[in-house]
Amino acid sequence: MKTNTPNTPNIPIRPICPKCGYDQSGEIATWESQCPLEGRCPECGLDFVWADVLDPNRVELGWYVEHAKTKWDMVRRTIPTLWMLMIPNRFWKRVTMETGRSTKRFAIWVVMVMIVLHLIGTGMMVGARVGYVIYDNNEIEQIKIGQTKSFVAMVDGMKTQMDSAFWAQVLSESTLYPLVKLHFFDTEVAEILLSFAFISFGIACMWLILMSIFPTTRKRSQLRMIHVVRAVVVSGLTPMLVMELGRMLDVVAAFASWVPWLKGMTWQVWSRITIVTVLGTLAWLQWFWISAVWRGWKIKARWYEMILVMLASFGGLLIGGLLAWAVLGAGEWLGDWLSIYGF
Repeated sequence: MKTNTPNTPNIPIRPICPKCGYDQSGEIATWESQCPLEGRCPECGLDFVWADVLDPNRVELGWYVEHAKTKWDMVRRTIPTLWMLMIPNRFWKRVTMETGRSTKRFAIWVVMVMIVLHLIGTGMMVGARVGYVIYDNNEIEQIKIGQTKSFVAMVDGMKTQMDSAFWAQVLSESTLYPLVKLHFFDTEVAEILLSFAFISFGIACMWLILMSIFPTTRKRSQLRMIHVVRAVVVSGLTPMLVMELGRMLDVVAAFASWVPWLKGMTWQVWSRITIVTVLGTLAWLQWFWISAVWRGWKIKARWYEMILVMLASFGGLLIGGLLAWAVLGAGEWLGDWLSIYGF
């Protein structure tokens, strides 16, 4: 059997159950004169529309980046995709098992968004540091008024020179933060969120382990593992975008040290913002997986079973912690190497 759509011309389609992957060719062979509109998988009991099985690419979500045909189309769908992802119930109501998907395209989209946010954050960091140097140098100039020549010469030595070495240091540190520690941004929001992004990925991997390794869970769900892998990619990479926003929060906190109308935002305020962001992302992550199980994959799991699986998923803290330790350790080594060579 073949399907002919704009994205997949003349590609043979094997009619399988969207949930468990059971081949429906035997059921199709029983048809005599016409195709029924709806069917039920004899293996897992999923009710489906035959058109979705015979042509998985027929449904296109106009807001979803995985269905984008070009890079520009992917850019256009960025905001709607993020909006849908914010509410997992809403996301999984539309992105069903029957919906054609491209995990590779989603990963490319996350990398593209991260690059754009990283460039914006880097520009903000450079602006914050340069702005502070200008502000500090101006303050030093005020001290010189009415002083002796020897005192003026001493004060001039305190000014930061914006030479090539200064720009090399500012650009390298701003680009590599939070992988490389940058003490100018003492709130370290992005550094904390980077560690938490790896922990989130570890929790997502733990959901994959719980759904695929244990025979009881795998038999009960009767779910193709490709669905779970896709969910790991979506839920594991999304917190990296939160980390990029954390870089911008660090910049705002740096401005608060010398911009008058921001001086009321103390270190305690940024600590609370970081805690709320971490807890909110963690709640979103678990909500995402529970919605996937109940709404997206239509698994008939009891509420106490979901609570047990959710608690077990925190075993991923070990996986994420090891990842964070390895990456941040490499970042410290990179920072030491840059300092040796004058960056």
